[in-house]
Amino acid sequence: MDIDDIIITKFLNGECNTEELRALQQWLDADIAHADALFRLESVHRRVGAASINGREVSQRLRDLHQRINAEERTARQRMSLHVMLQRAAVVVGVIILGAVAYWLAGSDGPLRGPKMLVATATGQHTRVIRLTDGTSVWLKPGSTLRYPAAFKHDERRVELEGEGYFEVTKNRHQPFIVDGGPVDVKVLGTKFDFTIGNNRQLVSVSLIEGSVEVCDVRRDAKLLLKPNQRVTVNTLTGHQTVENMDTRIIAAWHDHLIPFTNANITDIAHTIEELYGVKVHVSTDVDKTWTYSGAVSLANNIDSVLSLVCSTVPVSYHRKGNMVWIYKESSPRNR
Repeated sequence: MDIDDIIITKFLNGECNTEELRALQQWLDADIAHADALFRLESVHRRVGAASINGREVSQRLRDLHQRINAEERTARQRMSLHVMLQRAAVVVGVIILGAVAYWLAGSDGPLRGPKMLVATATGQHTRVIRLTDGTSVWLKPGSTLRYPAAFKHDERRVELEGEGYFEVTKNRHQPFIVDGGPVDVKVLGTKFDFTIGNNRQLVSVSLIEGSVEVCDVRRDAKLLLKPNQRVTVNTLTGHQTVENMDTRIIAAWHDHLIPFTNANITDIAHTIEELYGVKVHVSTDVDKTWTYSGAVSLANNIDSVLSLVCSTVPVSYHRKGNMVWIYKESSPRNR
């Protein structure tokens, strides 16, 4: 199935069937430029939706036009080819109208003209910390970008994220904080959370550390309220949402390079090391699993540094060979 303007318009309106979604997925996977183009068009669609002439109204008019064309086709089959051309032309014109209207609305003379926007990007291998004017702090993972206003002036605090960011939001119940992630928004009053947007914007995940957040699939107007220690992953093509319970602080450990533990036993510690370093950890049966540890361990690039630090505070020893790690009681022989 070829991806044309009709399928793209249906996707923007959340009307694609399974076959069209599958074709769109293949189209996105074929070239990262396709995902970027779709995101830009979706942004135009959404920005128009924020205006007095909203995107839904424009889309509805397009659908009404399609219905009239289809009705005429049923009564005049001999003119079908002309009607198909008109239908495709109407979609193309509609998309152009969306872009033109959004450009005017958001332009220097348009009614949606907002405050000056700043752009921050984390380059190289280092995280970047941005302090916003409301006191909110944002950590950007390398390769990620944040767009934010020089000052928040309206009834909401809205920023735009590409990549992954960790947020500690200053509470203000009169001015909710919204992270625009393209197909998914996160709305909060004051909280700590991690927001990850995949390269092609198909998979988006939000991990809540503290407080509460509302995750909204803007295309389908589907909302989900997260609780602390929950992560939701959203497939923006299908709308499928998966919620997991976990220690979400581990997911956000990259922002301050600390691995937090609270009353963690050796099994918990082993699981965390597996998650962070992609290794398999075997814990000997003679290790006392009632022992617990609370504190923070430095998140080092070298897994041996982390294992050595754990063994200096916990009465265990370890042996590692490649991606396999054995943890055993300090006084017992190595089990491997």
